Amino acid sequence: MVQSGPDFEAVHAAVKAKYGLEYQLMTKLIGPLVARRKGLHYGDTVVLITPEQ
Repeated sequence: MVQSGPDFEAVHAAVKAKYGLEYQLMTKLIGPLVARRKGLHYGDTVVLITPEQ
């Protein structure tokens, strides 16, 4: 689990590039409302899974 650093930024950039407007709506409007109501704070954490070769 990563909460900052280059890997965190790379994942956020990839999600933003893929989902565009949906990403903006979730992070700016809907996400904070849900977090306040239900106490969820998972938008600042990235789970990275790297398979061994």
